[in-house]
Amino acid sequence: MIATLAQRGIRRALDFTYDRFEAQFISLVQRMCEQDGDWQLLEEVRSKLSALRHNHALISDYDDDLSKPAGHSVRTWLKGRSQSETKVSPSVNKQTNDVTVRLLTELFELLIQTRNNQRRLEREQARLQDRLLNVRNDQ
Repeated sequence: MIATLAQRGIRRALDFTYDRFEAQFISLVQRMCEQDGDWQLLEEVRSKLSALRHNHALISDYDDDLSKPAGHSVRTWLKGRSQSETKVSPSVNKQTNDVTVRLLTELFELLIQTRNNQRRLEREQARLQDRLLNVRNDQ
């Protein structure tokens, strides 16, 4: 019973952390888009978040790791966005674009780190469940 309660608590903590972070992230980007009129950015961020959510592999900390498509895709998109002039709205100038890209980079890196931690904990939980079953079967 203690193991079940611990597993439920771990599951709730993992779900809460990632889901809440993602919701706050979207909310922040939406407010930025309201100010700048760059609605394409919101759609791009949602697309990247969806790719990260559906990627079950750990995402490397290295930009050149092509074996991790979701993380690489996000980083490539951010690099491209930082190097291009914004064409969506004349009110969005280069300085605003630079600040936006830096903020998005930091937030996506935190999100990737959170996602990696979640995946590691899920694997550890599965390993511990297997050990528990083995102990029960040996008794």
